[in-house]
Amino acid sequence: MGLLGIGGLEYKFRDIPITLGIDLIPYFYFNHWGGSFIDGSISVRYILK
Repeated sequence: MGLLGIGGLEYKFRDIPITLGIDLIPYFYFNHWGGSFIDGSISVRYILK
């Protein structure tokens, strides 16, 4: 059991069908002490039209 939050930003290019994104995931588990309490990812996506 714990707490988890997710937040992110995304940027869409005007002239090319690509987006760049970053997500941050802070978390806290009640039965887990020590270690990292933040996770995240970086993404590059191709937009299909």
